[in-house]
Amino acid sequence: GKSDRRVFTMYSDNDGVTWSRPIKITKSVNPGGKYNWLAAGPGISIQIQKGKYKGRLVVPFANTIGHDFGVHTIYSDDKGETWKASNNITGGCNESQLVELSNGDLMLNMRMQTHSKGYRGLSFSKDGGETWSELEHDDELKDPRCQGSIITHQGDKKRYLIFSNPATGGRNGMTIQVSANDGKTWPVEKLIYPLSSGYSNVVVTDDDHVLCLFEGGPANYSLSGIASIRMPLAELKIK
Repeated sequence: GKSDRRVFTMYSDNDGVTWSRPIKITKSVNPGGKYNWLAAGPGISIQIQKGKYKGRLVVPFANTIGHDFGVHTIYSDDKGETWKASNNITGGCNESQLVELSNGDLMLNMRMQTHSKGYRGLSFSKDGGETWSELEHDDELKDPRCQGSIITHQGDKKRYLIFSNPATGGRNGMTIQVSANDGKTWPVEKLIYPLSSGYSNVVVTDDDHVLCLFEGGPANYSLSGIASIRMPLAELKIK
């Protein structure tokens, strides 16, 4: 595009009934104007829960420099008043989500737009999202060049990662996978919708269920709308 890919922040202090005026933060998100395309997420960002960077807001961004795809994050230590940008992760990664691991490190889980090995891309940060490691791949999480969702959940005794994306070939077969060791392995895999499916978002509800909101439909997800599936945590072996 020919625009400067303007980026704004807004906030609500009444649970979304009304919103503040938009504040332009493009220069912070795109220092020096080096990215010619930007997109936040899509999905959620996080607030770090413990350690040196507790309270920091971290937001994932997909970007391009020319025709090269990459990922970077922006972060704020003053509740969104000001923002700074991390280094750029290169190598064909694209839309991403991030989680805080049990040791306080952050992990980005990324769609691979180019140079794809058929698996999700990964990068790690030990300084609260200020700098990120070189791209690597998770050979247990398939990637059909589609957005995916990842969150953390603290169980009774273990901390879990919960991941969702289409995983049966192309944009088909919405699947949830679970790790109890910070993503080193993903032994739990549950197909929740076998047909056409696309982007997704997962949450854990107060009554101990996983809720997955996703693009899905019997013929073509892009023509079918938004679906949701809800299941007890126990079905995913989460305690």
